[in-house]
Amino acid sequence: MNDQVGAATWAQWYINVLSNTKDQIEVSAQPIKDVEGNAFAMAGGTAFAIPAGAANPVAACKFITAVTSLEAWEAAGDARAATVEENDSINTGLFTGSPAADQAVRDAHVVPTGNDGFDQMINAAYDSLADARTVGSSPVGQQINDALKNAVGVALSGEKSVEDALAEAQATAMREWEGLS
Repeated sequence: MNDQVGAATWAQWYINVLSNTKDQIEVSAQPIKDVEGNAFAMAGGTAFAIPAGAANPVAACKFITAVTSLEAWEAAGDARAATVEENDSINTGLFTGSPAADQAVRDAHVVPTGNDGFDQMINAAYDSLADARTVGSSPVGQQINDALKNAVGVALSGEKSVEDALAEAQATAMREWEGLS
């Protein structure tokens, strides 16, 4: 590919995927900003749950506490650092959902890469983590997410202005929401 543009609107983890191509691509980043111009991150992911009828809820709780601890994330950061060194890649850190863990891993392992584009992407991702937001849980969450992704796509392609694309996404989301009742 030559002269191509790509965009990831809320996938901080994708920097890790691109890092193995550091010598083959040029990259840059801008954080997502709210209407006041403040950078923010999109938060999402999975969660642990202990079913009401679990055979051993105490053990399950201990397991969850252990694997989400700062120490566990630091160990994961150490393992990532070893893999990065072995593969001559870039250590972008981890985006864990835990501000303390993210900072600890960044402090221990993330250094300037010598690649201005990757350094910019890494810094933009970390700078936006201070204000992480989620779409939240909703019976029409998937439809809202699809409307937002579509808005980003049509705005980036130039089919619609950002304002028109977002207005259409908002209208779609409201139709879905109002259709629940």
